[in-house]
Amino acid sequence: NDEEFKATVVIKDAWPYAKETLEEDTRDEVRLLQKINDKFSKLGVNTIKYPKLEAGGQVKLRCASTNEVVEDTTATILGNLYNSNNTIKENVSFCVHKRMVMSPIGRPLKESESFDEFVVVLGDAMRCHSRIVEHCNILHRDISDNNILIVRDANGQASGLLIDFDNAIEINNEEREIRTQRTGTLPFMSINNLEASSVPRTALDDWESLLYVLCYYATIGLKKVKQREIDNMTGLELKKWTQGTPKDIARQKKNHMSSSEMFRENITDEFVDGDSRDNLVNLAHNLRWFLFENKSAGKYGSGVSKHKDDDDDKKENQGLQNNIIRGIPMLNLSNIKMVDPFEERVKYVDNITKDLLEVLLAFQGLSKERLNNNNSNAANIVV
Repeated sequence: NDEEFKATVVIKDAWPYAKETLEEDTRDEVRLLQKINDKFSKLGVNTIKYPKLEAGGQVKLRCASTNEVVEDTTATILGNLYNSNNTIKENVSFCVHKRMVMSPIGRPLKESESFDEFVVVLGDAMRCHSRIVEHCNILHRDISDNNILIVRDANGQASGLLIDFDNAIEINNEEREIRTQRTGTLPFMSINNLEASSVPRTALDDWESLLYVLCYYATIGLKKVKQREIDNMTGLELKKWTQGTPKDIARQKKNHMSSSEMFRENITDEFVDGDSRDNLVNLAHNLRWFLFENKSAGKYGSGVSKHKDDDDDKKENQGLQNNIIRGIPMLNLSNIKMVDPFEERVKYVDNITKDLLEVLLAFQGLSKERLNNNNSNAANIVV
């Protein structure tokens, strides 16, 4: 009987990169999930799905020859070879064997029954993401299609679940920013992340990744909705997000995100046809606008490329007048400071992420209405 043996938890067995002491291991998924669970339990969070940690920790082994209990790590496996050979230590990442028991169980995002359901799932996942940032000071850093799941209730209604906090890290409570290392899944990485820039990573990078997840599936389709094969997408601009080096992909994304016109021509015009297409196009354009052209980001926070501020425009004009070589006015750009809009937007991260969540939840509401109407119509037909 399938119902009698229906699984209620999932076991995650993983070998994540780690520091050699727990105190230094800021990316310990077990500890971060415990923090999320403790905080959400105290807050009484029950309207959104989040990964509940039933049990978890480092796997330990009992040595047959000495009866000693040791932690299962790459250092333990390599033994003296790891501890005595600096070359090996420098070239072999230190990984720790961890095992976690979690609930609820979900299905892959691509198995959404429709694009309306897809938007509902994305909305739930990012609502959870925002609560985790706000209440736990934890940033996920790997928003991708594999890390957002569909959870169905007894009636088959779908909710979204954000999982896999392998790359998550606690963030500075005051500045909402973290170190600049590159993490994530290439097609969905933010431009900052792909460029490994010096601009601190914030929740904006995760929201940018969410936009790329939306565009990716709106272009290739879902498992049950006009699915294209990514290998057969010759000529589609979005395929460029899957090819080349990280900096190559960043360059393509900068081009695609540079304006509403470029975004429409290269990305949203290639979304699959269907009843939800207009909704997906409008959602994508709104997310892009609030990410890259948001007026909440101050005077210099718009765009994807560095630009001069007003004072430097004056300096450039003055430079033409003062820098005369053989009677010809020449530009002297050595004292011109370029403003990075990504860096500017970090200052306004809380306002921008609030706008982004409101936009996504508004479109989620529209999708829920359509799903409810479709269900009502189906029920009337059955009757």
